[in-house]
Amino acid sequence: MFHADAASMQIAERYEAWPHQVDALERAQRENIILNLPTGTGKTLVACMLLDFFKAPGYVSCFVVNSRALVSQQAEYLKTHSLKDLLVGDLGPPHPDVVVATGEVVRSALESGQLQAQQLACVVLDEAHYAVGKHPYAEIMALLRHWGASPRVLGLTASFFHGRARMGCEQRLEALEQLLNAKVHCPEVQGGLGASVRFFAVPWSGRSFGLQEMAALEQKLERALAEMKDANKGNKRGSPYVGDPGALGTSFGELGATALQNEMSSNWEFQKVLESEKPRLRGVLEALGPAGWYGFVCYALPEVMMAKLQGKLAIMEDEAVKSNLLNAIALVRPFQLALMQVDSVKELQRMEVEQVEQYITGKCLTLLNLIQQLLDGQMDKILVFVERVSVACCMARLISSRLGVLALHVAGVQGMDGPTRQSNLASFKGDTRLLVATSSLEEGLDVPSCRYVIRYDSFSSAKSHVQGAGRARHPDAQVFYFENDPLAEESARELLESIARGERPERPEHPKDLGGAKVVSEGKEETLGAPGVGVGHKWGVESTMWDYQNNKSFRGMSCSCGARLKISSRAYGQGRKKKERSFTVEGPNSCPMFNEDVDPRFHGVDPTTGILR
Repeated sequence: MFHADAASMQIAERYEAWPHQVDALERAQRENIILNLPTGTGKTLVACMLLDFFKAPGYVSCFVVNSRALVSQQAEYLKTHSLKDLLVGDLGPPHPDVVVATGEVVRSALESGQLQAQQLACVVLDEAHYAVGKHPYAEIMALLRHWGASPRVLGLTASFFHGRARMGCEQRLEALEQLLNAKVHCPEVQGGLGASVRFFAVPWSGRSFGLQEMAALEQKLERALAEMKDANKGNKRGSPYVGDPGALGTSFGELGATALQNEMSSNWEFQKVLESEKPRLRGVLEALGPAGWYGFVCYALPEVMMAKLQGKLAIMEDEAVKSNLLNAIALVRPFQLALMQVDSVKELQRMEVEQVEQYITGKCLTLLNLIQQLLDGQMDKILVFVERVSVACCMARLISSRLGVLALHVAGVQGMDGPTRQSNLASFKGDTRLLVATSSLEEGLDVPSCRYVIRYDSFSSAKSHVQGAGRARHPDAQVFYFENDPLAEESARELLESIARGERPERPEHPKDLGGAKVVSEGKEETLGAPGVGVGHKWGVESTMWDYQNNKSFRGMSCSCGARLKISSRAYGQGRKKKERSFTVEGPNSCPMFNEDVDPRFHGVDPTTGILR
């Protein structure tokens, strides 16, 4: 149908493409490929050139993205960089040359016949590493095979492996190549492209908050909700809203606070999302401390509730349920304003704004100190990654109040409405210097002046290491890890890149010297912590604890200084009847409060490996 010709070089030169992009274009014109290139080296331009090449009457191409948040960004890029005036749009009329949509939208269109497989000229799969299992990418390829269609396929990825880089990566790559009917291609990047990234591990110590303290703050939320309910009972129907007569808006201002409470109590969708999101407070308290309480209750909780309800409404077909959802959505803002008027809530706002270290965790204090250092005397932008949506909102508020700098936050479609997300992203690309985001922003954000990336929580995939670090587009980029070991993550990245190039290296069990990875604390370099039971800690009773960062439980002990001792066990020997326990300190290795002798329970623990013999 289409044939590469000698004019491809001239076409590429018109795009001001680099040699590796020209190489990728010529390869993609001839056959299906999975283009494996580092973030920031121009994969999307290769896709744009290829889509221009395949533009033809009667045919349509697809640029498929993994999330709704990227649809508008990639569509705008194609409109701006196409030299053939590509008509870029969605599946509706007028019929475009290129459809930019999520995998689920394209899958559904192929399945229903809205999009004819035989009329597809080219399919670009952004972040092609997601094409596994039941992902829409995998189902799109299955539908193309079912209909006997063979459009050109271009997969784009900075890391073909989605998960932990362990042995078996070769098999995963072969499976991806077979699924996409494509071969991985890794052209050598020339021209000095790509940021020079330096990695730093950031140790932290100091205060953390125990289960009893967090449980007490959770009870304060329940009491605040009950206080709001009791206060509303004292208002007669038709009385003005206490504190702000117009705060409830036209829907409830005339009826008064009692009507608001009645509506909230009787709306099942509202109550369901409220009950499901309240427990998220625990993760905020663990990550930030009591200083995050007010931000969660008055901002993060209503924001996530709104996003969840709107997301459910978007896919709901039942008219009765849709009506209930619309009523629930109308309740969220009045609920937020009413909660802000509760006396106990207003009282606890001081924990967010007062410059008192007792209200924040030692880890959060380390973060604030690091950001302050990075902000001083510079105009470079800072991107902070966190795991949880609720933490992103509260952390941004805390940074703004404590450091006096505007910090915004961004979350995915399940945690933030689209207009707010786009507005905050636009501000970060403009004058705003600091953004707190969930992993939804690991892919697709292009801000050339972003110099610093901070990973506050742990992550579990090689993709997150590659994609997250790739958000730092500054020529002298720096990436800071609070939980992960940058040496190990760089080792995993190098392993995957070697496999993608067709090499089969042996992966070292313990990376020693990868260059550039350092540990920083208050501007000083230190050594990485070691397994063991620490020094001077007064460890309590062994119990089951919860790791909110990795969302799983573990056996452990705690010290009053805030440190926790994680206990790991493994069975070995014939019949796996022998047990081996190992210990790792989470938090300060040396106790700042006590100077206890070694606990008799830990005699025999190897301080190097943490294994109890």
